[in-house]
Amino acid sequence: MSVRRPLTVASLVLALTALPVVDLPAVAVQPHPVPTGVDVVPLADDPGQEVTEDRDAARGTSTFTVVPEEGADLLGVTWEEGAAASTAWVRVHEDGAWGAWTALPVDDEGGPDAGTPEAAQARPGTEPLWVGGADEVQVRLAERAADGAALAVVDTATSAADGVGTTGPLARAEAAPAGAPVVHSRAQWGADESLRTCTPSYSSQLQAAVVHHTADANNAYSREQVPAMLRSIYAYHVSARGWCDVGYNALVDRFGRIWEGRAGGIERGVVGAHAGGFNTGTFGVSMIGNYSTEAPPAAMLEAVSQVVAWKAYLNDFDPRGTARLTAAASSATTARYPAGQVVTVPAVLGHRDVGLTECPGNAGYAKLGQVRDRAAELVRTSGYVEVSGEARAVWMASGGAGGYLGHPTGYGRATAAGGWAQDFDRGTIAWSPATGAHAVKGQIDALWAQEGESTSFLGYPVAEERCGLAGGGCTQAFQRGTIAWTPAIGARSVKGEMNASWTGDGAQAGYLGYPTAAERCGLPGGGCSQAFERGATSWSPATGAVRVKGSIEDVWTGEGAHAGYLGHPTANERCGLAGGGCTQRFERGTVAWSPATGARSVKGSIDASWRADGAQAGYLGYPTAPERCGLAGGGCTQAFERGTIAWSPATGASRVKGQIDAAWRAGGAQDGALGYPTGEELLTAVGWTQAFQTGRITVTRDGRTLLT
Repeated sequence: MSVRRPLTVASLVLALTALPVVDLPAVAVQPHPVPTGVDVVPLADDPGQEVTEDRDAARGTSTFTVVPEEGADLLGVTWEEGAAASTAWVRVHEDGAWGAWTALPVDDEGGPDAGTPEAAQARPGTEPLWVGGADEVQVRLAERAADGAALAVVDTATSAADGVGTTGPLARAEAAPAGAPVVHSRAQWGADESLRTCTPSYSSQLQAAVVHHTADANNAYSREQVPAMLRSIYAYHVSARGWCDVGYNALVDRFGRIWEGRAGGIERGVVGAHAGGFNTGTFGVSMIGNYSTEAPPAAMLEAVSQVVAWKAYLNDFDPRGTARLTAAASSATTARYPAGQVVTVPAVLGHRDVGLTECPGNAGYAKLGQVRDRAAELVRTSGYVEVSGEARAVWMASGGAGGYLGHPTGYGRATAAGGWAQDFDRGTIAWSPATGAHAVKGQIDALWAQEGESTSFLGYPVAEERCGLAGGGCTQAFQRGTIAWTPAIGARSVKGEMNASWTGDGAQAGYLGYPTAAERCGLPGGGCSQAFERGATSWSPATGAVRVKGSIEDVWTGEGAHAGYLGHPTANERCGLAGGGCTQRFERGTVAWSPATGARSVKGSIDASWRADGAQAGYLGYPTAPERCGLAGGGCTQAFERGTIAWSPATGASRVKGQIDAAWRAGGAQDGALGYPTGEELLTAVGWTQAFQTGRITVTRDGRTLLT
C-alpha cells in the first residue's frame, strides 16, 4: 500500500559565531566555526512536504522515502519520549542508485545519566550514520515504531580549512606537557560553540576509560571528511537527541588523529554523555567508524592507546587494572546494572561492559587487550614527568593536571632538612619528614619562593591553603609562620612570634585583618614591626611580640612608633575598662583610649604619676589631650578628665585635681604666680591642701578655695 501526504520539515540552521583561532602554520584558510543544518523530519501524521510511505502488512513495516531539502551528510532516527523505539533500517540514493540497507540500532545505552538536567531534555534515538552527501533517503521501521518517529538529516557545509594539516599533526590550541599526545581542538574541527547548551561539569578523578565506536558503516572516509563528520555528530547529539554537547570526550579517526570531544578541557575530568549510568568518573573515547567485523587500523589503535595512557597517567589508574564503578540511574529502557550497584570492570573497558550494546563492535572489542598493554607501556616509557608518592596524592587531591596546579614542570628536587619539592605550572608540592607533603599555589607560592622556600625562615608548609576567607582571601601555615593573600593586598608573610601574636588574635578574622606589608626589621632595640589592615604587630628581644590596634596604633605610629619616645609595646591592649576604654603599655609610657576622649599617649614621669594614682580607674580618669612641653622651666603638663599632671626638672611630676586644679589653672597654671606643684595634695584638719613653688592652694571642708 502506498500513501502520499504532505509533510512539514522542522528545520534548524545553527548560527555562526566567532571563536578563538589557534596558532597554526600559515595557510590560506584557518579553522573556523562552520554552520551545520539539522532537519528533523516527522515520519507520520504531519502535514507539509511530500513524503512517501509504503506499508508492508505482511512484514508489519513502513518504509518512508524522504527527499532532503539540502542533501544529507549524516542520518539518525529519533522518537518522542515514550514512543516504541526500535532498530531502523536506512538506505540512501546517490549517484543515480540506491545503496544497501543499513541497520541503525537504538542508542539506548548512551547519553546522559537519568535525573540530570541534560537527561530531562534528551530524546530517544538511534546511532547516527555518516552518508556524506545523499540526495534521497529511505527509512524502514516496524509499524509500531513509526508513531512519534522522525528522521534527523544533518547537512554540514564544507570548509577549506577541513583539509588543513591533514598530511601531518595540527598544533594544539594550548601548549601540551612533555609526553602528552597531540589532541586537535574543537576549534580545529570547526565546532560552533553557540550550539552548546550547558556548562561543563567535572569528575574529581577519572577511574576508567570507556572505548566506543561511532558505528558508521563506511570506514573509507578521507582525512578531509573527518572535521565535517565531527560537526555532524555534534549537531545530531545536540539538535536531534537533545543533549547539551557531543557525548564523547574524545574521538579518534582511522589516520591516528585524536580530536577533542565534549567541551570543558581535554585534560580535565569532563562528565560526558557516552555511557548512561557510568558517565561520571570515566573518559569516553570513540573510534570513528564501524568495527563490528572490521578491525580498527593500527594507527587508530595507537592513538586510542596514547590518549588512554595520558588520561590514566593524569588520574593515577593502571590501564591493565580494574575499576570499581557505581552505577548511576540510566535513561536506558533496560539498563545492564541498576542504580547504586557497584561493578568491577577493566580500567580500559568497552561500552558493552556497562551497557546492553554491541559497542565498540566485536572486532573493536577484541582489540582492547592490545590497547591496555600499549597504554600501560606508554605510561612507563613516555616523556610524562613522574609525580609519585605523597606528592602524587596531593596533586590528585587538587585535581591533577586539570586542577589548579596543572602539569609538573620538572622532577622532584632535594631541598632543606632532607626534604624535596616538585614544581608545577602554577605552584609547588613540598615535602619534609616533619611536615609531609603539601601544595603551595599561585601568589603564595611565588612569595614563598622569593623568600627562599624551605631554606627561608618560614620553612615547609604544614597544611594546605585555606581559601574562601574574609575578603576572598587565602592563608597557608608554614613551620614558622603564615602567608596570607587577598585580591586587594596580594601575598604577605607573617613570621615567628609576630605570627603567633596575629593568629592568637584571630589572624585575618581578628581585629587586625590581613597584613598589608612585609615585616620591617632592624628597628631600635633590634626589633621588627609589621603593618596590618587595622593595626600592627611589634616585636623586640626585650618585649616579645605585641599587637597594636586601631586608634592606639594611630597615636603610636603618629609619634614615631618604635623610634618615638614610647618605644616598643610591652603588652597587648587591655579593654573593657572604665568608660568602655582601652589602654596599652609601651616601654616608656601608655596609650589610653575611651569613646569620650579618643586616644592619647601618656609618657615618662607623667605616665608614672598617672598610673600611681590608678590610671584611668583613678581620680584623674583618661587623658583628654596630648602632653604640652617646652613650658616655663622646661616643664610639661597633660590634662585629664578631672585634673592635670604637671612636671618640671625642678619639681618632678605631681597630680593636681578637682577644685585645686581649677584654681591653679585659673591663676595661670605653671605660668602663674604659684608655678609648678611640688608635691601631691594632702588632707589636713582644714581640708585638702597642695604646695606649689611659691604658695599653696587649700580647699576647705566647707568648699572654700584659699590661696596662701
